[in-house]
Amino acid sequence: MSRITLGGLFLQTAFALAPSGPWEDFHYAPDSKTVYPVNIYKSAGEVSNAQNLVSRDQNSYAKLTPSEPTSWVAVDFGIEV
Repeated sequence: MSRITLGGLFLQTAFALAPSGPWEDFHYAPDSKTVYPVNIYKSAGEVSNAQNLVSRDQNSYAKLTPSEPTSWVAVDFGIEV
């Protein structure tokens, strides 16, 4: 096979679509490339305004106190994949 033919074969394969079926229920891809957390799972240490992390307001923030090195926040995106 020539190099051009082989390249064309790969290009056609890359754009092939899978048929739809009952397995679509397991398709967890988001509608957008931007995903947001839906809940605060857990936090530890000195954390203030952690709930702001689930807000879509870009002006809101959470604060982890630097003097407490074990401060952390775990967010929940609503689905386990």
